Order: sequence, then C-alpha cells, then structure tokens
Amino acid sequence: LEYRPNELVRVEEPMGTLPTPRAGMHLYRLSDRDGKTCLRFSYQGLGVFGPEDEACMSSGWGELLNTHFRAWVEEGKKCSVQMF
Repeated sequence: LEYRPNELVRVEEPMGTLPTPRAGMHLYRLSDRDGKTCLRFSYQGLGVFGPEDEACMSSGWGELLNTHFRAWVEEGKKCSVQMF
C-alpha cells in the first residue's frame, strides 16, 4: 500500500481464514539508531477480535519478527514455516 525506502512499509490485507470477516494493516517503520537499523512494528485490525485472537496474534507476530524476520535480515535464512 505504501513504501518509502529506508523509512516505511505499510501493508493491508483481508484476514479470510478467520471465522468472522476481518482486515488488518501492518506498519513497519525503519530508523537509524546509533548506526543500526531500528524496526518498529504496529498492527491495526478491523473486525471482531476476542482475547484468544489477541493472544494468538501477539505470539504469532513475535515469532514472525523475532525469529524468522531476524534470521532473514541478519543471516539470509529463508523462513521454512508454511503460513497458509
């Protein structure tokens, strides 16, 4: 949806695999912090989300960013997890 090199990536998507209609927007902000790249991530969802959904999404985003994305950026490793 929006891309600014070395600064911002914004993605919107439907979340069709969930029981009720939902949509989401991910925002990745990049900045320099003492010569290192800092990534700030945020997510906004539209639809009905309960406590179980929030816990699942929180752990899922944590795994995606802290494990798979970090390994790809720092070591060039591709994600081996099937998302769908």
